[in-house]
Amino acid sequence: MRLFSVTWAARQHQLDEVFAETIRLVPMLPGGYAAPVIDPNRPERLLPAIITETPQRRHIDENAIGRDFNPALVEAQTIASIDNARLGGDWPVAGDRLIAVDRPDAPVFEITVVESDGLARVLLSLVGIEP
Repeated sequence: MRLFSVTWAARQHQLDEVFAETIRLVPMLPGGYAAPVIDPNRPERLLPAIITETPQRRHIDENAIGRDFNPALVEAQTIASIDNARLGGDWPVAGDRLIAVDRPDAPVFEITVVESDGLARVLLSLVGIEP
């Protein structure tokens, strides 16, 4: 497994060259009862990331009897994948913002979960927000 991990990590720049788009990571401080503010102690960064949006069907458990309502809905799971080597150990945290600068109108996302894929990439679960 070690050989595969090393080989896979060495090929991440090639994945980024083909599939990545430019993102801006904006570090945020929680605002408590106010809106979050930009964290002045952590720099903003422009990085390549692979952003995927996968539709998922969810079933809402609803206990009301006699309702004529379809409890299924479809939502998109949005994940940004970043080469761990580009982050240099300085991972974003939940609550930070991600701006997809290459997309029309540069949509803004809030990072809700940060985790490793176990090999060479950091995965960010995203929720779209109004800028």
